[in-house]
Amino acid sequence: MADLPIFPASIGEPEMSSMSWAPLFDNIVRSQMDGAVRFRRRFTLTPQVFSCSLYVSPAQLETLEDFHRLTVGEVGRFSWFDYRRPSNVRDLAVYSFNAAPVPQNWEDIFKVQLSLVMWSGVFGRNPLSDESGRVLTTQDVRLTT
Repeated sequence: MADLPIFPASIGEPEMSSMSWAPLFDNIVRSQMDGAVRFRRRFTLTPQVFSCSLYVSPAQLETLEDFHRLTVGEVGRFSWFDYRRPSNVRDLAVYSFNAAPVPQNWEDIFKVQLSLVMWSGVFGRNPLSDESGRVLTTQDVRLTT
């Protein structure tokens, strides 16, 4: 993941109320045999479609379009924050564009609708911390069970 391009920080953050996640495809298999219908998962992990809106200036829109077209070649993967875990700013999720960014002129700025595929998010990273928010390590004397 170290060699993936990172989404440009100069573009800004998505609008919180516009964020939504949905499975990319149905991951449930229903049995076709006689008797009661049984369900099981096809895969252990289903990619998520992440939709959001960004409010950008004309210069930021140009940066976004260049990133989409030139840096990731419209279909390549890149790293960006996993907004399902807003407090975790160190670990990045892997995304690709599901569709081209759709800009709409909105007063003197642009509202851009993004549709991204989140291929892998940040899972299983729940560090223990003390009352002041400092992360505890295995060598820490304050760590008790």
